[in-house]
Amino acid sequence: ESQLYRIDHFLGKMGLGEIIYLRLANAMLEPLWSRHHIAAVEITMAESFGVEDRGHFYDPVGALRDVVVNHLMQVVGAAAMDPPAASDARTLKDSLVALYRAIAPADPAHYLRGQYEGYRKIDGVAADSTTETYAALALEINNWRWSGVPFFIRTGKHLPATQTELRMIFKGLPPKLGFGLTRRPDPSQLVVKLDPTTGVRVLLEAQRNASAVPEQITLDMEFAEQGGEGPTPYEVLLHAAMIGDSKRFTRQDGVEECWRVLQPLLDDPPPVHPYAKGSWGPTEADGLVADHGGWRGPWLTS
Repeated sequence: ESQLYRIDHFLGKMGLGEIIYLRLANAMLEPLWSRHHIAAVEITMAESFGVEDRGHFYDPVGALRDVVVNHLMQVVGAAAMDPPAASDARTLKDSLVALYRAIAPADPAHYLRGQYEGYRKIDGVAADSTTETYAALALEINNWRWSGVPFFIRTGKHLPATQTELRMIFKGLPPKLGFGLTRRPDPSQLVVKLDPTTGVRVLLEAQRNASAVPEQITLDMEFAEQGGEGPTPYEVLLHAAMIGDSKRFTRQDGVEECWRVLQPLLDDPPPVHPYAKGSWGPTEADGLVADHGGWRGPWLTS
């Protein structure tokens, strides 16, 4: 195991490392990073393009196997793991695996699948294919930090934009506290963009002056505008492998735990719902987050 470096280009992305650094380097965030202050977590991986000429590969695989069990479960791990006691690779991966072990097996009742119109006409795709090009699901983490906080994941092809992000949605005010405002303040949010653009955004409620209507403002930093983009993910991973740094590579027990979590969705998949190209996927997926304000974002570069 110590000599294996499993290449997952997603682990070389600048934004994914920023999630971990953002948490561990800013002490003010740690008291807020739990069920006591966070209402829900949304992870979005939207792609504006389709399967194109990869029909022979994609049709036996689908969105869940292609990006959720590997890429997006790594985002879950970075966002939800307990801070490691040390900075070495083994301790970091121990924290990740402990988090994955606390995730309950995914429930097919909280899993929506979609397929964009025209997918079955692609070369290499079966005429009666039920492969999902869109997947949305909810995960539950049964530990002290996250019990009761849903982690919503969605990914799809031929959506309106291409962007991957993590969005932490904080709890709102208690029901009877509104400070006499004309509208209820929106919950605060922390967003980390991962790909293809990277950055950090905080959404807060503010009032410009005593007579102005309160509004939600954004505090942004896009990394491309502050010093330029870093090396490509494969450059990061190959360099790490050559110097023997295994922090950005998965470990066998962690891989197995991710498959354990998602295997029920593969064993008992719900039917696929059609959706139009350029939409945000099947409308049925909206019901998954209906009790949490609906899907938000993603944050796109202006």
